[in-house]
Amino acid sequence: MSVPNELDLSDRLAALEQLDVSPAANSRLVNITKDYIGSDRETALMVFTRAWPLLAARMAGIARGPEGEQVLRARLKAGLGGNGAWAQGPPGGSVGLRNWLVANEPETWRDAPWG
Repeated sequence: MSVPNELDLSDRLAALEQLDVSPAANSRLVNITKDYIGSDRETALMVFTRAWPLLAARMAGIARGPEGEQVLRARLKAGLGGNGAWAQGPPGGSVGLRNWLVANEPETWRDAPWG
């Protein structure tokens, strides 16, 4: 995924537009995410992080791929479905994806615990 140098994540709508995620696609991605998280609250915690435009762009790219939305749904099911570990992290002190996104600025993501 290519990220523009001038991307401003403080302007959510502009960032989504720069990353080629339309309002309709963003809404669809939020709904798909909720399907696998299962909770409005937990979905909102993920969607309202500063990181969401980048996550949405990556998800949109996967959904636009040759196998379409099926691959995106399979990945979300594997990573989020029925599994609170994405939020809490595994035993032993590793932080979960949601908590890590909330606590860290996008500039530090290259050091993300999920590689």
